[in-house]
Amino acid sequence: ALRQLQRAVDIAEKNGLFDSAARAHNNLGVILSNRFGDIRGALEHYERAAALAHQMRIPAAEIFYLSQAGADFALLGNFAAAETALAAVRTLLDGMADPGRYEIFVLAGRASLRRFRGELEESLLDARAVYKASTELGNLQSIQYSGYLLADILLELGRLEEAEGVARETLRAADLMEGGLAVVERCDLLRILARRGRFVEARRLLEETREKAGPAPSMMERANL
Repeated sequence: ALRQLQRAVDIAEKNGLFDSAARAHNNLGVILSNRFGDIRGALEHYERAAALAHQMRIPAAEIFYLSQAGADFALLGNFAAAETALAAVRTLLDGMADPGRYEIFVLAGRASLRRFRGELEESLLDARAVYKASTELGNLQSIQYSGYLLADILLELGRLEEAEGVARETLRAADLMEGGLAVVERCDLLRILARRGRFVEARRLLEETREKAGPAPSMMERANL
């Protein structure tokens, strides 16, 4: 898959198909990050995708790719770079006549940044807002991301009942997207169940999750399992 996507990127850029190239760069970034745990390699592709979107003057796409990069910068602890990406997203939004639903990218980026800085209560406010907006829009991908983030913050804060509710809704959205095979979200839920002392239920869910992960889980799945 990596070889095919890289070939698609090369062909698209060579032929001036920059929109296709940007999307292929983003897909490569997602695979490198989720499948292989290569965050730095993923960042190169997100930044290239954002540059191509900027070149084409497509702010909505640039916002999306910059947000991907910002989240990974925060994950790596490069808070200055994450802030720069977030500021660029804010500038793009300010230049849009109707930023509307794109505002959640700023909230999501700020939530991630604050979380990794240890500012959990502040991060919680942003994560709640993103999750609420995502559910109102019915955007499964956004629900999956924001719900996972919100549940993790609630878990860190010890708000376990609410964390479980969010984790279950997030798993439902993830299963709809992944054909009932969402692994990472199941791992998130079983951690919460274990923290609540429901060890039998957690163990049963762990066995189910391992079965769904199959013989070749991704790097992210292995890290969670």
